[in-house]
Amino acid sequence: MTIAEPRRQLYGVDGLWCGGCASGLERRIAALPGVRYVAVHFLTRSAFVEWDTAQLHEAQIADCVKSGGYGLAPPRNVVAMRSALDATRRTLAMRLAVAMFFGMWSMLPALILYFDPPRDGSTRWWLALASGLLAVPVLGYAASDLMAMAVRSLRLRSPSFDLMIGVGIMAAILASIQALASGRANVYFDAAVMLVTVLLVARLIDLRLRSRAIDAIDAIERAAPETARLADDGSKVAIDAVMPGTRIIVEAGAEVPIDGFVEAGESSIDRAILTGEAMPLSIGPGMRVPAGALNLKRAIVLRTDRRAGDRDIDRIGGRVAIELAARRGPADPVERLAGWLSAIIPLLGMLVALGWVVTGEAPALAIQHGLATMIVLCPCALVIARPLAGFAAVAAAATLGIRVVDPGALETLARVRTIYFDKTGTLTRGKPFVESVLPQPDWTASDVLNAAAEAEAGIDHPIAYAISARAGKARGVGERHPRGASGSWCGQAVEVGTAPDDDSSATALAVRIGGVHVGTLRLSDQPRDGIETTLSALTGAGVRAGIASGDHRGAVDAIGRIVDIAPEDRHAALSPQDKADLIHRSRRPVAFVGDGVNDAPAFAAADVGLAVASAHPAAVRTAQIVLDDRIDSLLVARMLGGRLIAVLRRLMFVTIAYNVFAAAAGAAGFINPVTAAALMAASSLVTAGLALQPFQVLGQRRPAEAGRHLPAPASA
Repeated sequence: MTIAEPRRQLYGVDGLWCGGCASGLERRIAALPGVRYVAVHFLTRSAFVEWDTAQLHEAQIADCVKSGGYGLAPPRNVVAMRSALDATRRTLAMRLAVAMFFGMWSMLPALILYFDPPRDGSTRWWLALASGLLAVPVLGYAASDLMAMAVRSLRLRSPSFDLMIGVGIMAAILASIQALASGRANVYFDAAVMLVTVLLVARLIDLRLRSRAIDAIDAIERAAPETARLADDGSKVAIDAVMPGTRIIVEAGAEVPIDGFVEAGESSIDRAILTGEAMPLSIGPGMRVPAGALNLKRAIVLRTDRRAGDRDIDRIGGRVAIELAARRGPADPVERLAGWLSAIIPLLGMLVALGWVVTGEAPALAIQHGLATMIVLCPCALVIARPLAGFAAVAAAATLGIRVVDPGALETLARVRTIYFDKTGTLTRGKPFVESVLPQPDWTASDVLNAAAEAEAGIDHPIAYAISARAGKARGVGERHPRGASGSWCGQAVEVGTAPDDDSSATALAVRIGGVHVGTLRLSDQPRDGIETTLSALTGAGVRAGIASGDHRGAVDAIGRIVDIAPEDRHAALSPQDKADLIHRSRRPVAFVGDGVNDAPAFAAADVGLAVASAHPAAVRTAQIVLDDRIDSLLVARMLGGRLIAVLRRLMFVTIAYNVFAAAAGAAGFINPVTAAALMAASSLVTAGLALQPFQVLGQRRPAEAGRHLPAPASA
């Protein structure tokens, strides 16, 4: 019997807006027979599905997504994603402009009714009608997508903020229409308009985060040059026009634009951007060179074997997109509270109306009391305070030198149970130094060092800088030494390359003159300032720390011993994919700290990715948190996350207390448009103050002082 192979596919999802909707769609797809794994990522509007093709067809997945109100599409490239994002942003901006303009005019008649109501009942009724008519563009156009998403969340059985706000809006509309039909002026159109405006603002904030996720993939694809120089005529062309088999020239000091095999020339390349390996690699005819590598010594001619979009570095970008889609975000307690309130608010409204009917009130007035209770129970303050607290934390982090893309990353960091560090440039300073010179018989250490310095002269690489610096100290400023042309020693060619048989923990380089091995240089790198304190604090908090590096075993073990990381947690010679796989096998939540393009899949696979300040620009744009120059700023970021969690818990407590009070007021019949507006405004001010105050105090302190005053990290 033939066993069908499982299929794994990344899709785009049209119409996806929020984390709650993503969770609901995820559960809907997971319920299909044959689905082994599914994750829906709302920031990139993507879904990653693994299924058994013998039990399930792709068309069935598409039908399932369509029945939930969404559309399944092929995975989009960066240009398509950005174009869709810009179109959505323009639509949202237009809806928000309509909501603010007509909402302001709709509120004017309501304010007159609140603070200086005319004595004539007819005039009050016409003012109430005017408020409703001016609210029509807001409720009919600006709120249309929000209401559609509320219906989708019901269909997916995944209540969200959209549904909670939708319940409040519908209650306000129904209560207002009933009041006007009864000849009364007790309308709530202004409350509905405010709810729509608040949620539209929250959606625009969400788009900002979505654009950062797209920027991460774009940054990786742009990490290599976008033009190539043809070997035939020396002209420059866009890499999109270069087909496999084309001969291109890569000058010394230039980055390789497209993968290919060396056809002519010998040089050495720096592949750290792709592998994390600090050691330059000597190359010659027949050897393959990846795009993004830096040509260090001499011009070479390559014959390309890939085209743009299929390069190794492009595949890293594709892996990032898959990892982002396959990453399930942490459960948001505020979103869960919103879902709970979405179910309980209509129930409480009906109970209030029923209670008034039982006590002998006219059904119309009883319904009015029930709807008014539903309006005031809708905690728009929570919708405002949630992003407000997050961005207050982001602003406080910025004052401490930490750049945070997603406030949720701070919350996750406070809960991590496993953390991995890249080695070179993350755990270490990324500035190697020559530790020792081991000459062969009949050679002196000074001659070996000076010959190596001649070979490395003019090369833009940390190892070349280290050799030149040690040679300058060894011979003294101005001291003469034998010198021929660059890269030669007394007329003989000098080569500096990997020492293959050296099992030292240091980075070992063999120096050859005229093809003869004359000595070995051993280089080391020092740990970053503050790394021991950082690791000690993390392990003391129950976080398991490890190394995930592309460097060789000896170098990884050496730094691991210095910073006291257990041997079983030191992982060496890892490819970008290996790092992502290691994270998937680890205890969640997982954080990863790195500095290179090769770390991008690990950033995406981890629950939170952190880049150091000196990281490659593509790594900075992929990570969710960028630390300052000191690695111990990671502890400050972690503590900020703990404070944000505490603030959100406080906000939820206040929200629940507010709802208890509002329910009691509604049941007692005290809710009218004036009290509803007063309660909603008061709750908004209180929760905004609770959200902002802890971080405002923090932002006034210097970084060192702030770190001492932050609360302990949150537990899992």
